[in-house]
Amino acid sequence: MPLSLAAVLAGVLLPAGTATAGEPPAAVLHAAPDGGGSACSSRHPCSVEGAKDRVRHLLPSGRARDVVVELADGTYRLDKPLEFGPDDSGRGAHRVTWTAAHGAHPVLSGALKVTHWTLRDKDKNIWETPLPKGLDTRQVYVDGKRAPISQVTPADLNLSFSAASGGYTTTPATWGQDLLEAVGADALRRVEFVYTGGNGPWTQSRCRIESARGSTLLMQQPCWGNVTKRPVFTQASGSLPSMKAGTAPTRIADYPSDNAAHPENTTNINSDNTISHNLIHRYMQVLKDGGAVYVEGHQGQTIKAADGSVDRAASIAHGLTVAGNVAYDQGNVNFTWYDDAGAQWLNWTGNLEWGAKQAQGGCQTTGHLDYVGNVQSGLTGEFHCSPPVPVDTRIEGNRAVPGAPDAADLPADTVAQAGLTGRWQRLTTSTPPGVGYAHKATDGGDVLVAGHGFGPGTRVDFDGVPAARITVLSNGVLHAEPASAADPVRVTVTTHAGSATAVLS
Repeated sequence: MPLSLAAVLAGVLLPAGTATAGEPPAAVLHAAPDGGGSACSSRHPCSVEGAKDRVRHLLPSGRARDVVVELADGTYRLDKPLEFGPDDSGRGAHRVTWTAAHGAHPVLSGALKVTHWTLRDKDKNIWETPLPKGLDTRQVYVDGKRAPISQVTPADLNLSFSAASGGYTTTPATWGQDLLEAVGADALRRVEFVYTGGNGPWTQSRCRIESARGSTLLMQQPCWGNVTKRPVFTQASGSLPSMKAGTAPTRIADYPSDNAAHPENTTNINSDNTISHNLIHRYMQVLKDGGAVYVEGHQGQTIKAADGSVDRAASIAHGLTVAGNVAYDQGNVNFTWYDDAGAQWLNWTGNLEWGAKQAQGGCQTTGHLDYVGNVQSGLTGEFHCSPPVPVDTRIEGNRAVPGAPDAADLPADTVAQAGLTGRWQRLTTSTPPGVGYAHKATDGGDVLVAGHGFGPGTRVDFDGVPAARITVLSNGVLHAEPASAADPVRVTVTTHAGSATAVLS
């Protein structure tokens, strides 16, 4: 699975080339925006792809050691995503670190640098340049600042609209015909109407003109139908209302592209995202609407099979996966795993929740979701404000635990992998620990303690008496056995950074 390039906290890194006692020094590679070749030295830096290849060459050769890639200042223009997989990772206890060179602020950019501008209208300061075929973007930056594309409002043109079949009639009646004669049919089809709030709050629907004939403007399909005649609870519909026919656009944009292949306003760029292995507690203590993981809207494309039918398995697989997260101690009564308005194409799997009234559900959810193989104490499939029930939901293979579980109730592997693990645990143990949950087993055995800042060397006392046995499952969950048959009242967790005490439930 490709990994995203992540920023690494500077305070955690050793200086480049530094090694601990008995370890060989780190191999330091250098990359620059104009780099090339394979030397990756300070005098002859590589490109980022060249540095990536060099890392792969170094890892299996010679003695095991850390590898550091330093990026020089500047913008690295990428014509494809920079992806990392297992072959790019460290070996054993050694790591591969990509970091900015000292004082540098490198930028990895997938943007296209546009050149060869010419002045088209001196009085209006309008410039133009040819664009590559297939470029489809609304984001143009000039000198590092986003520049608006050419656009006007209906008021600027003293223009009004009335509903007509498939589009509008306009006043003045000749506006569309005049525009067609001025710019031509191809350019007319790139003119885009923008509707802020057209399909309800937080929406900004967009449709382009198809044609102009007399006083009639026809809008492009399927976009126009998706905006004005939205089906209820089908693919890509959610609960967003249809826009009233005849609604005037908020603004009119001359979309600077020759690609009109994707006019549908329901197209979504989300795909193949994962939220996993987080340890979440004492959340929603102030706000009342939200959950541990909150999902709204489309989380992937609707993928079609060769026969034109919806490929459910592929659409789910390439949507959003929420997996292996642990959540407890929720401060409100909403859903821990929250599918909100229009949510679809998502897979909840292998998550653990306890202590909440409602584990999973939402409002105005479209559907097309799996909730399979999770462990929870709260209710599932809670769609109280979603009439009719969301379509195509699969809720099965889940296991219920008590609202106040014992250690034996929890899936140990899920708990162990949630939150910071391995050498990263030290980021949480540098400050005093906290205890948010402490529960005695019903049979008088172990006590389950959850919070944060646990790690190797953690000590647990019950009413001042050291525990007979301690098992640290993760940086936020442990269980311990009291030393005597006495019924303890308080538990204290102590690390090198401090201690925290809680009353047992």
